[in-house]
Amino acid sequence: MKKPSIQKIDLRPYIGTLYVARTKDQFRSAYKRLFADDDCGLKDSSGGRFIRGPHRKTRMLTYLVWAEKGHYMVHELSHVVLDLFETVGVAPCSSEGEAFCYMLGKLCEDVGIKL
Repeated sequence: MKKPSIQKIDLRPYIGTLYVARTKDQFRSAYKRLFADDDCGLKDSSGGRFIRGPHRKTRMLTYLVWAEKGHYMVHELSHVVLDLFETVGVAPCSSEGEAFCYMLGKLCEDVGIKL
């Protein structure tokens, strides 16, 4: 059986790219490849992790997440949306949070979380 691979998601209409790791080992490997660093801050007891940084080659805004369960993934994806909105100047609560909710819903769908 083939191991699941890292998923790459374009964050349009906003800037940046999201990479989703399916395992801790994938997360550690992707962190080193994307950010040219060994210390991803992932502890053995971690159930999920969110990282933001510039891609080592393109210098573009890059997010990397991993979570072992669906509800952890929603938590980590929420961090991505909140950080992204802060970066581009969108208030997550403006218009009753519609932009935040739509973006989080899109990412959950892209990642494959059944809502």
